[in-house]
Amino acid sequence: MIKKKKNEEKKETSTSDTTLSAILSPLTHTTDFDIFRSSSKLIKTFSGHSGIVSGIDYSTFDGNQLICSGSRDGTVRVWDIDSNKQIQLLNEHPNEIRCVKFSSYYYRKHRRN
Repeated sequence: MIKKKKNEEKKETSTSDTTLSAILSPLTHTTDFDIFRSSSKLIKTFSGHSGIVSGIDYSTFDGNQLICSGSRDGTVRVWDIDSNKQIQLLNEHPNEIRCVKFSSYYYRKHRRN
């Protein structure tokens, strides 16, 4: 079944017990990522995870630029962007890491002291 609604098409495909829906827009191109990838260049590589990285976050703290990464290998790593070095490893999580986020509460608390 295809329903048209202004500049969008809604396409639904039914299987025995699942209905798959996809919204297709004529304004969206499937090559956008390819254009981004071909026009971008690798700036730095941070090595250490043995599994797929599933979450990253960026923050600044005391003038340092930091990246936090979480992986399916169950580790969280904090990297100093300027020195390209790992500055923290958290490896006691029993499962894969799906999301990471720097805490603004922690940042504010330690900036005052």
